[in-house]
Amino acid sequence: VMLACVGVFRYGMSSITNVIHDTSATGAVVVIGLLMLVMYWLNSHYIRAFYVISWVLVALLPLAAILKVTGYFNLVGLELLGFVFAGLWSIFFAHNSEILIQEVQDETVTEAA
Repeated sequence: VMLACVGVFRYGMSSITNVIHDTSATGAVVVIGLLMLVMYWLNSHYIRAFYVISWVLVALLPLAAILKVTGYFNLVGLELLGFVFAGLWSIFFAHNSEILIQEVQDETVTEAA
């Protein structure tokens, strides 16, 4: 919903749409960042690299926010970076989920035999 609001409420149309756009963009990145942080406690069966990469990506987000505040990034750059991180993490999550599913299926077949 937040990602849809970023696209629907363009920045620069009015002060209300600016607030909705900024809140949606920031909220989406925060929600994905929190998911990245707590994924180990939600499912601890992925490979260690998955969690390390997740935590590194989350650690880079405040750095990007600092670069925005100091003027090196604009809002669009910050949003794009956050969404690229979220997209890369989603691909990595899907790949690791497939690996985990395959491992569980292999163990089930081995136990059944």
